[in-house]
Amino acid sequence: MRPQELRIGNYVTIHDEEGDSIVEIIVNTLKGIEHDESWASPIPLTEEWLERFGFIKPEDSWYWSLDYDPYKETFKIAYNDVPGCWFVVGFESLLVDYVHTLQNLIYSLTGEELKIKGDEKA
Repeated sequence: MRPQELRIGNYVTIHDEEGDSIVEIIVNTLKGIEHDESWASPIPLTEEWLERFGFIKPEDSWYWSLDYDPYKETFKIAYNDVPGCWFVVGFESLLVDYVHTLQNLIYSLTGEELKIKGDEKA
């Protein structure tokens, strides 16, 4: 994983002497990754992660969404049991494989951080 792909607030798996653990990147974490890129690895994007971020899949639907208004034009996530998800905006789509990539994409489009629900800082 290249440090240039990461932002403070992204979630990654850290490998250290205590084992593997999922962490939210802070400045010190990013400095550690810059020093040794093998110290961290990306987290595959799964339905479980979509749920943790607060995405909802409407009944009988092909997509996951953060916003529940079917009449509002927004982005959607299509998940189909293969690694990654399709991020769909209008008629355009992009394959997103990792949690940090989705976080960065959401931030770029909305200016808001994508956080685990219930884990937001006051």
